[in-house]
Amino acid sequence: MASEVHVNAETFEAASEEERLQVHEIMTKLRIMDPEDSFVPDDTVAAVDIPDLDALRQQPLPEVVEFGFPGNVLDAIGNAVGGASKEVCKSGCNKAADFALVVCALETAGTGLALCIAGAEAARALCRDRC
Repeated sequence: MASEVHVNAETFEAASEEERLQVHEIMTKLRIMDPEDSFVPDDTVAAVDIPDLDALRQQPLPEVVEFGFPGNVLDAIGNAVGGASKEVCKSGCNKAADFALVVCALETAGTGLALCIAGAEAARALCRDRC
């Protein structure tokens, strides 16, 4: 079922359609959003702070596999514990979102970066809610 991923309206509106598509692709490739999920501008959502990009860019990146990292890892964890541990699932969501922040820092800039960071944080919450 498709979900709406609410992000700060000003951040959303400042990003171009190309940047919005790029950020959506990053989040779906990392499997913290489903392809049918969409970003929705929301005036009630606060703008996110941009983290230290140099520190983010120094993070080691795991190899992205065809299935999508860390989604395949999240699937494996869920299968291993039989879906019994919400905390394990939520931890996986946090790791996926943290990884998304690194990808944002490496692959986006300007308004696209702001949307990417906002999207990663909103997708973190969506992923955790789905656990």
